[in-house]
Amino acid sequence: MADYDDAVNSGLVGRPPGLTVPFVQLPYEGSGARAPRIYYGAGSPEAVVTGRLGDLYMQDDGGLVWVKGSGADTNTGWLNLRPTSSVITFADGDTTPSLAAAVTSSPIIIAKTNNSAPTSITGFDGRSGATATPGLMFLLATDAQTTLVDGATLILNASANYVMGIGDTIILGQILIGTGWHEFGRSEN
Repeated sequence: MADYDDAVNSGLVGRPPGLTVPFVQLPYEGSGARAPRIYYGAGSPEAVVTGRLGDLYMQDDGGLVWVKGSGADTNTGWLNLRPTSSVITFADGDTTPSLAAAVTSSPIIIAKTNNSAPTSITGFDGRSGATATPGLMFLLATDAQTTLVDGATLILNASANYVMGIGDTIILGQILIGTGWHEFGRSEN
């Protein structure tokens, strides 16, 4: 697109009838009714902007990005793609550290270990219920005392426990609340 006017004239940018939030329609092979859209505006889109699964919303008054994760053609089901407001530091010696401090509407958790003695983590507490969302956890070892134990709640590479060293990181994903955390990748530093 050469410029904004060309985009507006093409019908790819604008406000459809009855919609008060501007959006950009992404090119899509097939039916235009299924193409994802990018909305933008002030404030949260939750309970305000009607969207389709996969649509994005850019909040221009807070620098936040949202994705429509559930509820096709509804104004609910928007997920905030920001990480938690701060890094969660696990309690020393906790074998099932709490993730309760994580924002339940955010799919990204940033956490770090804090163990002064050998500690085997077998799972995580505090990230369940109807208001929590599945997500990704980026975990940094700040000690050489932490072992992640492969099992029903931690599904690790090669079904093997992971003894973390200082500076090691692992990415764990929980696809559905109530299911285990699956390893997506690790970096041994």
